[in-house]
Amino acid sequence: MLIGLVRGQNPVLFERFPSLDGGSPWQQVALQAADIEADISATWQKRAERDPDLWVIELDVASPERLSGLLATTT
Repeated sequence: MLIGLVRGQNPVLFERFPSLDGGSPWQQVALQAADIEADISATWQKRAERDPDLWVIELDVASPERLSGLLATTT
């Protein structure tokens, strides 16, 4: 899982999902809570209970374009 931030603001949770072409692109996880930071934390902690090898990486970048570019190059 990856938590993406732009200049420390507006966290977004991403996860890899397998696609039909054999790749595993990053896709945004839809969250509905009013407190997005708490929802992100609760989501990955719940997942970690089922997957003890889960890695959660926080990536803070300078612009939304940079984040999109990094996620696109790691498919």
